[in-house]
Amino acid sequence: MAKASASDQLGAILSRSDLFRTARAETLAALAGAMVERNWQANELLFSAGDESDGFYVVADGSIRLGLATSEGGELTLRDVAAGEIFGEIGALDGGPRSASARVASAGARTAFLSRTRFDDILARNPDLLLDITRKLCQRLRDTTDQLEGIALYSLRRRLARFILAHGRQRGHERGAGMIAVSIPLSQSALATVLGASRPKINGALQELEKAGIIERRGALFLFDLDKLLAEAEGRAHGA
Repeated sequence: MAKASASDQLGAILSRSDLFRTARAETLAALAGAMVERNWQANELLFSAGDESDGFYVVADGSIRLGLATSEGGELTLRDVAAGEIFGEIGALDGGPRSASARVASAGARTAFLSRTRFDDILARNPDLLLDITRKLCQRLRDTTDQLEGIALYSLRRRLARFILAHGRQRGHERGAGMIAVSIPLSQSALATVLGASRPKINGALQELEKAGIIERRGALFLFDLDKLLAEAEGRAHGA
């Protein structure tokens, strides 16, 4: 019974992800049933940047930190992957090396892993799923292009609004009355790196958006008024 319960939990997580949201129930069951669970200790390393990409992970409990080593010997945090999220899926699709390191960020963690070989087998039997994933990855590429364009052309406040809006569209959940909630587990330093700014300026821009009633922060959870954030992102709120 525990096995079935764990498989159901993994299937539910996959169904909420942007890559597998439209997959059929039997396909989700096949993916979940092929996954191997493992418990990890605090600060334990799952893989390093440059390692072979042999599959992708689902976080069932705890959190995993993705980061890059700096030239000074430290580590730049890219994001924390919370329970219910997926990471490593790009490498599972293209077979390229890991682009970041993954380490347990909580007191412990439990993940489920799907090997690239099993993933390829399931995709071969479900060509519609492969086509759907391709479309979603193309959208991610468009979002990345928009983000780079924003760094070159837009104010920091507008870039930040566009960044939050993109995450909300990909992984957000409606809270009613036009409000959207989305988890963005990035430090302000990581946001600064992504958006081409300094951490103090990111902090200032976040405070401006909060004072304007456009967003509300609760730790890593962002709540925002969709119409107001869209106006900010498009430069209609206070000029381009």
